[in-house]
Amino acid sequence: MNAPIDDLEASRAPLLDHLVELRKRLFFCLVSVLLVFIGTYIFSREIFTVLVHPLLLAGQTKLVTVGVFDGFFVQLKVALFAALMIAFP
Repeated sequence: MNAPIDDLEASRAPLLDHLVELRKRLFFCLVSVLLVFIGTYIFSREIFTVLVHPLLLAGQTKLVTVGVFDGFFVQLKVALFAALMIAFP
């Protein structure tokens, strides 16, 4: 009668070990994305210029921002997407 309980207790330890390993890997991924984000934020204007270059070649020469902080948020989004693409495991 105690055999199923012993099997259950024996199977819990590997599950907890796997959860600890998952937490470590997720933390490592988050730190790597954050470090790459800092690097890509420095070059976000250059990255944005490369992304907008085909639009400028097509004759559309003026970009419009509607909100007050839109220019800043565009810079953050460009840096974040570039960081995710570079740091993707």
